[in-house]
Amino acid sequence: MKKDRSRVVLIQKKDGKSSAWARALPTGSSIKLRPLEGSPIHMPIALATYLISRKDRPVGIVFRYLNDYPSLLRTLVRSASELFTLIIAILLNVRVGWICHNVDKESEAHFPWISKTRRWVLAKAARRVFVTSDLLLEPASKALKIPQCQLGVATFGRFSGERSVGDSLNSEVKNWVESRRASGVIVGLWIGSRAEKSHGGLQSLVNAVVDSGSRMAAVVVGASREWVQLELDTKNCASTNIMFLPAQPLHPTEWREFDFVWKPCSDVSTTVTSLIAAEVGVPLIVHKGTYLHHFVEHYSSGFSVDPNKFDFFQFSKDLSSWSSADDRILADNTWERGAAEILRLVEEGDKT
Repeated sequence: MKKDRSRVVLIQKKDGKSSAWARALPTGSSIKLRPLEGSPIHMPIALATYLISRKDRPVGIVFRYLNDYPSLLRTLVRSASELFTLIIAILLNVRVGWICHNVDKESEAHFPWISKTRRWVLAKAARRVFVTSDLLLEPASKALKIPQCQLGVATFGRFSGERSVGDSLNSEVKNWVESRRASGVIVGLWIGSRAEKSHGGLQSLVNAVVDSGSRMAAVVVGASREWVQLELDTKNCASTNIMFLPAQPLHPTEWREFDFVWKPCSDVSTTVTSLIAAEVGVPLIVHKGTYLHHFVEHYSSGFSVDPNKFDFFQFSKDLSSWSSADDRILADNTWERGAAEILRLVEEGDKT
């Protein structure tokens, strides 16, 4: 290999997060972060290609999501590709890292025993495992059974200027929100996907709107009314105080139009939503007893509700008394800090 080749750390999946980390490196950094495009199944091919023919020399490779597929064959192929990537990296002295977005489990685990095995192998093989918040260090050490000295914190950062999520609030939605707020109705926002892990949080919001007796409304982004009626088995979504938007046309700055953001999540992970809400100054509503309950309490960035016993009067009282999130939430979570942490994978000494 030529000595003048630029050194790079390859990162699985090119998306808004990996691209933001790559851009956050200081000008003149001797090591670059390079997000990989395409299927994660192709990671060993991408690594080998960089090693053989590219001008950039990979000194590190970082895994991220370990989701599997409904197909057992495709899941096994994905597992084999990860193993080949690890073998190539170890043999050629390319340091391995893993950004563990979900500490407790993967979002998609159709074959739990395979998923657990893959997570165990990567936790043992990685020189450094990254979580996305300081508050996740202890839970990750326990869940992955690794010492905290092997962990790093690859934080997210400000999102309003980092990604384009579509057009600003359209006139139909804005008029719908304003008409209800003019009548003294509290209006919230739910943004998510149709993934199974989102069902509980969306169900609790739909029920809360109905239980409030027309004193609360919500815009649901990412799920249609028909899908909710089918998947959640509820008639509550017929309420005229719920607007469903299957697409996602809201830029984070438009979240300021709402009184709260409802994002209960049972995963032990830092959500993008939790940081955007703090950035735009809107309280985040989560479920009691979850990791995000601990997160919003630590940063005063919202409050929690009991999904099985929603109390609108207490909710309204908490909402009116909330002022703003602790400044630490945006100080602790920056793309620059996350990028610097990832570089520690190759800048520090051998794994202890």
